[in-house]
Amino acid sequence: MQAIKFKNNRLFYLDQTTLPSKEIWREAKTVADVFLAIKELRVRGAPLLGVFSAYGVYIGLRDVTHLTPNKLFKKLHRVIIYLRTARPTAVNLFWALESVERAALDASGKAVSQIKKAVLARARRIHREDIKLCENIAAYGVRLIRDNDSILTHCNTGFLATSGEGTALGIIYK
Repeated sequence: MQAIKFKNNRLFYLDQTTLPSKEIWREAKTVADVFLAIKELRVRGAPLLGVFSAYGVYIGLRDVTHLTPNKLFKKLHRVIIYLRTARPTAVNLFWALESVERAALDASGKAVSQIKKAVLARARRIHREDIKLCENIAAYGVRLIRDNDSILTHCNTGFLATSGEGTALGIIYK
């Protein structure tokens, strides 16, 4: 299972506010859609918020074609500031937004299309790294669990909170 999907340059998310009675997938077509999905708790879980917000920056820039690189960077900054306000205490969200911004800055001096590609590449990298982190946590954590151990998790866990099987729940699955 996955809680978000990025396919064909489009961002989709499982609306967690409808669970468990309904499984509803929505598309975040604009940065405002990304903002509301975060703000209204449709997307939850610290690691997942980071991945989702990174893709959200790209969504905010995706259709921009007429701007100069300088104006694109101004728009990028506005998008990042806006998304930060969706969940002001979300550390992973802030980290991912800063990472995407660094990737864009590393591409400064290039064409607008190249800067946007750098943003998308960083979002995809953050996504892959989150999946790998979940796998690594599970591989290490499984060694700590003994027969008849009791395990309690708090808050969102598993694929609802991460891009992979989860952090604590990944250990349980393994």
